[in-house]
Amino acid sequence: MTKGKPEENTPSKEKVFKDSIFREFSTVEDPRNPSKITHQLSNVLFMTICAILCGANNLKEIAAYAKRREPWFTSLLSLSNGVPSYVTFWWILALLDSEQVQQSFVKWVQSICKRQINPSFFFFL
Repeated sequence: MTKGKPEENTPSKEKVFKDSIFREFSTVEDPRNPSKITHQLSNVLFMTICAILCGANNLKEIAAYAKRREPWFTSLLSLSNGVPSYVTFWWILALLDSEQVQQSFVKWVQSICKRQINPSFFFFL
């Protein structure tokens, strides 16, 4: 490894963060009709969590954050349909089993605590 340069096989902080959310939220069931899905649940949950961590307090703020950060999200996620609209966020989040989401969130936070991640790790948000 060259001083100051990350190794080629070392995943970026963004990828580690994304993968941790995808892993811990993979058990949340998607209640939507599979033939009508235009936004993957894992992507919607990832964008929602990022927005909340950055201070979004409601769905309009979540949708606005996703739109503002669309280039960044596009670089990390497969977004063939762009970022979801406010209405899409609303429908998806309204349909989810809140207990499953809560359990996944707790598992995700516990996994971060076990790894003793420094808060500066999240500065890319």
